[in-house]
Amino acid sequence: MQFWLVSPNIDMKGGRTLENWKEIILGHHAVFMGWPPKRSRDGRQRLGGRFAGTDKNGIDPGDLILSAFRENWGWRFVACGSATKTAVPADVTLEDGYSYRVTRRNLRPFKRLQDDPNSKRLSMKGTTADGRSPAHPRRVVPALVKFKPETNPADKQLLDKLMKLLKVPPEQATPDTTFPEDGYLRASGPQRKIILRRHNRLSNAFAKWLTEHGYRDVRREEGCVDVDFRDGTTTCRAELKVCYGVKTRQAIREALGQLLEYNYYPHQYRKPAKKCFVVLDERPTDTDMRFLKRLCTAMKLPLSVCWRSGNAFQKKTW
Repeated sequence: MQFWLVSPNIDMKGGRTLENWKEIILGHHAVFMGWPPKRSRDGRQRLGGRFAGTDKNGIDPGDLILSAFRENWGWRFVACGSATKTAVPADVTLEDGYSYRVTRRNLRPFKRLQDDPNSKRLSMKGTTADGRSPAHPRRVVPALVKFKPETNPADKQLLDKLMKLLKVPPEQATPDTTFPEDGYLRASGPQRKIILRRHNRLSNAFAKWLTEHGYRDVRREEGCVDVDFRDGTTTCRAELKVCYGVKTRQAIREALGQLLEYNYYPHQYRKPAKKCFVVLDERPTDTDMRFLKRLCTAMKLPLSVCWRSGNAFQKKTW
């Protein structure tokens, strides 16, 4: 079994994305590498290939991985765990809308170290990741570091403490054999928080837009309905969807299912709305538009679609 440090920060950006990556690591029980394993695109140190295990001297199944980073010359621990058999590609979209194509390595078992009082007893002083010697620590920590517990006592001491926290003897630190999970990251607890924030911004902007354009009786989040309002005397119902990590097609599918249930499911306390709105934070594709038009014309659905465009909304009705 080998012992590795993997930095949680895929793209520095002045440290602005670090908190996002920490949330994703803790939510998905995995670590990530921005360098691709493909040799033609990997750097001179072959970090991507070594992380994926496709290069010699890379991460093997069952290796122990520590996710940690340096902050103000001190170390901050995020998580640790045992590497599973397969590294898989993954697409990650952060709150600012920027997408990353990364390689994902699941950790099973997994131990959260952030905010864990036990992690206070961990020390990186004198380890291979810390620098050449305690007197000469690294200022910048590489994205991937291989510890040397067989020759460095500090590395061996850190490894033993992490194995105790994981409660897995080194000889039993074998990976699970489950198939790789879906590579698209969207639905973790931390990401649900991100989606909620984006949803709230969309809801606030849409309610303001409705009021400014003469719609009346705007009510939000009542009975699991995003927005109810009136267009003159006509009752309207809107379902808002954030296209975070999914295509507009999937967002439209979810919104339609909810609108149909709210309007037509029997024995409901809601009164059916005369008009239904699908509201997105991105413009639907031309194919989406043709699909919605077909529903409206062939099935006579009283449906409109709105999407955010800057500080305003565009609307399409058939």
